[in-house]
Amino acid sequence: MSIWIRFPIMALATGLLASASHGQDQVDWQARIDAAVRAAEQADAAAWRQRGEKAIQSAEQAPAPGIANWDNLPVSASSAPDILPSVERFQGYLTQQAQGQPAPGGLSVFVSLSMPRGNLELLVAEAERTGATLVLRGMVDRSISKTMLAVQTLIGPRQVAWAIDPDAFARFRVETVPVFILTRQGARFEGCGDEACFTRDDYVRLAGDVSIAYALDAIERLAPQFRDDVAKARAGQ
Repeated sequence: MSIWIRFPIMALATGLLASASHGQDQVDWQARIDAAVRAAEQADAAAWRQRGEKAIQSAEQAPAPGIANWDNLPVSASSAPDILPSVERFQGYLTQQAQGQPAPGGLSVFVSLSMPRGNLELLVAEAERTGATLVLRGMVDRSISKTMLAVQTLIGPRQVAWAIDPDAFARFRVETVPVFILTRQGARFEGCGDEACFTRDDYVRLAGDVSIAYALDAIERLAPQFRDDVAKARAGQ
């Protein structure tokens, strides 16, 4: 670029020096040459600056192929699954707990959204078949909207009951997940310090990174008195 601009300037300078050598005028030709060179350099810089600004504007308006435009991502046509009915399925349990009424019984699986994704997806699929309730300790970043979104993404269209119940984690002394709690139908809450607890004969607890099917098999084997409750859980009752 600068070469193409400066070639005419060099030709002009050569002509001016030739005129000076003939003594036609007593002019400071060197000063004129220097001024012409400076003007050309300034024009050269301005041209480069103008081209750079145009290039930036073009890039902002039309991103290059292969570059993601995060402001214009396509929107999925499918609607998000409605998980509120699944949440409402657990409300009866909470109401009965508050009123001291017999619990509906069934299997609760204490989990965390930080568990490996594959493990969670397996538990979700099994929870739909068995009617088990997934229980979380708290919210994602203390945000109910983030928690709802995370649960929606995990559960999808499946009909799975879930709840946020930190008291249940304390009640059953759940410190690591997953933990499986099978409660007998008709179990009654009793005073347990500041918490409402079940009697030892009304529930069985199993901890371990296993599937729901494995947990029910283990409960049936280790606590045969819960065999009928295991059968109901397997049947989704």
